[in-house]
Amino acid sequence: MSVLCIDGRDIAHIGVGIAENGGDVWTFADYTVHDARPEDFLRIVTESLTPSMLPFTAIVAITGPGSATALRTSLATVNTIAFARNLSLYGFAYDGVDAEGAFCDFLSRPRSLTFPLLLPVYANAPNITESKKDALRRTL
Repeated sequence: MSVLCIDGRDIAHIGVGIAENGGDVWTFADYTVHDARPEDFLRIVTESLTPSMLPFTAIVAITGPGSATALRTSLATVNTIAFARNLSLYGFAYDGVDAEGAFCDFLSRPRSLTFPLLLPVYANAPNITESKKDALRRTL
């Protein structure tokens, strides 16, 4: 069984890999961190997948914490691919550096709960303040 793994927590990087189960041990056939901006995430993911990697049966993504823009973009990509291909979808929060190790650790544990949609876990709560302007955008 092969699993597509996506780490899109960073505004300047995306990690894409294929993990394969050789018995009870998960290893990465390929895991690469690409320097890319969120608007390039979908292109990077699709270009990273060679024809031999395409028969993956599930997707696992790190849901945060991280950059709001990067997480929204990477998880929209993940959710779309999973929906379009009718794949099992798994996600977990991770704030460490070793994403490849975190994926292997996650995949090694029993999983029964899949998600219909992955939602981001942001690094910071929204900071919404009351407007200091009136309806005509004049300073009060």
